[in-house]
This record gives sequence, structure tokens and C-alpha cells, in this order.
Amino acid sequence: MQVKHRAGVGIDCKKFFETDDFNRLLENKPKEIAEYHEAERKYLHAIISGRQNARVLDVGCGSGDSINHIVDLGHEIVGIDNAEHQLEIARDRFRNNGRITLFNFNALSLPNNWAGSFDFVVCMGATFGNLSRQVAVVREMARVIKQGGRILLSVYSMNARQVQRAWYSSVTKVVFENEDFTLVEGGVVSERFTPEKLAKIASEAGLVLEKVDLLTPIAYMATLRKP
Repeated sequence: MQVKHRAGVGIDCKKFFETDDFNRLLENKPKEIAEYHEAERKYLHAIISGRQNARVLDVGCGSGDSINHIVDLGHEIVGIDNAEHQLEIARDRFRNNGRITLFNFNALSLPNNWAGSFDFVVCMGATFGNLSRQVAVVREMARVIKQGGRILLSVYSMNARQVQRAWYSSVTKVVFENEDFTLVEGGVVSERFTPEKLAKIASEAGLVLEKVDLLTPIAYMATLRKP
């Protein structure tokens, strides 16, 4: 089923992320994307290592790359994604780790009993820019973090447009782009952000944008918290 992204176009992320095109993207990262993902890894590890016995929720965990960034810390990690094929890869990857649990859940509807139970909710790899109803997703993230917990969103900056176009075009077709987003064949939107846009989303979700750090010239890490 397609839903409308905030950019106003129909998307079906689940369908795209279960295709060979997506897997080929991950296997053929340009230098700028590889640098972004490495900077993201270091940032995430540094932040989460600062809290002992943390409970972490990874929204849009896919095949488990961002979970792998912090698996050595020994925290309890819960991953959710709606692409079953990617989850199967993650389940195999972490099959011997009893502190990692993976679910095929929609980010808009997390279990009621998860309320206030996570120290960190993270959404890495620019996944947040693929999501429709972003404010509603952030509200749901806020519902499940503890008071004093943090939401971490890794997103493309406005400087990522050319890199995105070249990367996506290497395996599939870019059908439209403007200043704010790139639309890939199949209806998947990859959005870019400014600190102001992130602050607006946080405010509409009832949260505070605590800070926006520049990971690389093409990516930010935003930290949100409850007021």
C-alpha cells in the first residue's frame, strides 16, 4: 500500500527495501556515503557508550548495520523494520546475541507496553528522510523514551543532492528531484534537511531539538528530547 510522504508523493518503502536494488546500493557506496556512515558509527557509539545498561530502540534497523555499531557495548537493543527480508538478514547476523530482539513493526504503531522504556531511540542511515508522517513517527518515538532519554536522527543535509543522485542512479532511476528531496523509481523519497526543518518537526511533535551536529558535509545528527 502506498502512503503519501510529507513531500506529497506516494511511497512504498517496504517494497523498495526488499529489492536487489537496495542491496546493490549498500554494496556500492560512493566515498561520500561511506564517510557519512563511518562518521555516524563513531558518533552513535560515543553517545551510547556514555550510559551504562542502556536500552536502545533502532527504528528502521534494516539488516542491522546501526545495531552492529553498538553491539559491543552490551546494551539491550530492540530493532524494528517493516521489510521482512532485511530483518531476516539481521536475525541471522545476531542469532547468537540474546540481548538483541527484532520485530516487524510499523514505526507509527509501537506496542503500548513500550511506553517510557528506552534510554535512546535512534533512526540511522538517513532512514528518517524516507518516512512518511514524520511528525507522527517522532511522537511515537517520544512516547517510548524515558524521561531524560534522547532521540537521535541521522539525516542528509541540503548538500547531499548530487551525491544522492549519483548513488541512486548507479542502480536504479531517479525520476524527480528538487531542493528538498530525491524521488527514486518505485516511489521512494529520500529527503534532505536543514536544522530549521528538524526544529519544526521536533516542535510539532512536542519535543525540543537539543542540537544538530554536522557529521560530514552531506549529513547531520539531530538530538531531540522531551521538554
